[in-house]
Amino acid sequence: MNRSLEWLEQSGHSYKIIFLDCSDSVLIKRFSETRRLHPLVKGETEAESIFESISEERRLLSEVRGMADVVIDTSDMRPMELKVRISEIFAGVPLGESVFVDVFSFGYKYGAPIDADIVFDVRFIPNPFYVDELRPLTGQDPKVADYVLRWPATQLFLERFTKLIHDLLPNYAREGKGRVSIGIGCTGGQHRSVAIAIELAKRLEKQRIKARARHRELGWSSS
Repeated sequence: MNRSLEWLEQSGHSYKIIFLDCSDSVLIKRFSETRRLHPLVKGETEAESIFESISEERRLLSEVRGMADVVIDTSDMRPMELKVRISEIFAGVPLGESVFVDVFSFGYKYGAPIDADIVFDVRFIPNPFYVDELRPLTGQDPKVADYVLRWPATQLFLERFTKLIHDLLPNYAREGKGRVSIGIGCTGGQHRSVAIAIELAKRLEKQRIKARARHRELGWSSS
């Protein structure tokens, strides 16, 4: 492997290593569905040695996996999704821009999300709920948004959090994630988290990152 790559480099050829991976359970299921034996099966029956064969295969390919430019976890991917993912990679799109960011607001009083990759609590921001004029509105209303965004702490958070997400996305992409889910939570999921989710999605889009804001407690998407 190394000799082949050295030859490519010396010959002036560029290359990119894409490593397709999946969980052991999914891999076993795929072999079962296609009725194919694993190439390294040595036992009398596949059931006796499939786990050992997969383990040995991972050991043999560990060096290649470590050299890969991108690792794609295909465990939950359909063939078409894999095709799109590979097309994005070879189309020359920066890795960070190939990941879709799903930003959603939620209220802690209704339970923290269990399906988010990143969760951030914005209850440190002054609450519009205690402003009579703003209480019946939501974070989608410009008046509420202006109130939430006017605080220095809010601006500091948005500036640093946006940069953090921007810097992390290429790493998520290299591990094969095409979608990153970010939960923004406040007490009721009506004011602060909604305004922050909308603003965060806007800032990410300005950096050429595909992003959408949606609101769990409001039941709709704002972008």
